[in-house]
Amino acid sequence: SVAAAQEPPLKSITYRLSMSRPVSHLFEVAIIVELPEQLKDKPLQFQMAKWSPGRYGVFDFAKNVQEFRAAAANGSTLAVTRVDDQTWSVAPQGANTLTVSYRVFGNDLSGTFSQLDTRHANYNGNSIFMYVVDHKSDPVKLTINPPSGWKIVNGRTQRPNQNEFQFPDWDEMVDTSTEIAPDWTQDTFAVDGKKYHVVVHSFGDEGGKRAALVKDIEKIVR
Repeated sequence: SVAAAQEPPLKSITYRLSMSRPVSHLFEVAIIVELPEQLKDKPLQFQMAKWSPGRYGVFDFAKNVQEFRAAAANGSTLAVTRVDDQTWSVAPQGANTLTVSYRVFGNDLSGTFSQLDTRHANYNGNSIFMYVVDHKSDPVKLTINPPSGWKIVNGRTQRPNQNEFQFPDWDEMVDTSTEIAPDWTQDTFAVDGKKYHVVVHSFGDEGGKRAALVKDIEKIVR
């Protein structure tokens, strides 16, 4: 904790999430980091979490990571060292900006892991996004590039077709679970002057049960 307190903040951390081939179940992640002068020659570590908010257990999220790479802004490859089963270390070699990229296999619709298939994407951020060690408290930006015709919705959605989101830190980003699909539905209700959104993505006939679900959720909120 002392080392983290002494570490200067990064200039910026930007996450990009793509899903170019949903049939592959592979989420494509890029993390672009702008470095201050003090960190241009110091190894930077990227780590997958082993926990998830609201889940009282240890999870091996790193087991689903593939093809971890790092490059400088000019395209030159940067050296990568696997520190342990959940941590990768990148040597900036004097670069002002570096980009790490990797893929995450996801086909588990459980709320703990994530799922990507030809119908939709639903992710738990802890299972997808690495954090920069000692910089979890830095502000982050997320850009999502969905397949054509798919829409994005989460608790930070403020306008139609929004695909960029700002978060005060990594923890809030990963605790914002997100649905990406061409055909989800959205119902709203208000309680004590606050508006609530109920988003449902179903794989078949709902049997008329969605209205009852929304009404029950409103009862719980009240």
